[in-house]
Amino acid sequence: MFVSVRTKSGMRSLELEKHARAELGRLFRSGDIPFHVPNWITANGDDRTLRAISWIKTSDNQGAYVETAMQHQNLDSWVQFAIRGIVLSQLQERVSAIIGGNESPLSISSIEDQVKTIRKYI
Repeated sequence: MFVSVRTKSGMRSLELEKHARAELGRLFRSGDIPFHVPNWITANGDDRTLRAISWIKTSDNQGAYVETAMQHQNLDSWVQFAIRGIVLSQLQERVSAIIGGNESPLSISSIEDQVKTIRKYI
């Protein structure tokens, strides 16, 4: 859920998912989205790229989908938490844009096709 980084003033925690999860919960409680728990997958690509996707329904037939990737890093397993935090933050921003009418949702079948594509890396 968080990582710590060294800054000039010492160690600092970065709660990468906290805001995204809180906002998705708020949107669920207000009735704007039917679920508050997003789906995500992280996987190592063939080219040693760490990939992450996340998706959530915004209605019965539509949803939001995002993906991100980073080059292989010589870091411990906490990098999985970092990329998950990044992709969940992007998802929350996409959901808010959809609800605000600034972006269009995707069909659930389109999202399922995207998920099948990344599952080949697992």
